[in-house]
Amino acid sequence: MNEVETLRKLAAAARPDRPPPVDVTRAVLDRIAARERRGEWVVWLFAATAAAAAVVVSVVAQHVAAGRQDAFADFLESMMTVMA
Repeated sequence: MNEVETLRKLAAAARPDRPPPVDVTRAVLDRIAARERRGEWVVWLFAATAAAAAVVVSVVAQHVAAGRQDAFADFLESMMTVMA
């Protein structure tokens, strides 16, 4: 029982204590701004990569379409030659 009473006294003594005021808003806002700037570059990098891939696919498709009438049939024929 003595321990319980001691804990109650400690709790009662600690109640009026207030934590010291700490202002963390500037640090938090700086970290949020840094993440936003990092996120912008990721989006631009993804967009540039997707655009480059689209250009490559379109150039290859145009080359194949201009050079052959039936590109898929030629592809299948070359595959059959390799497998045989």
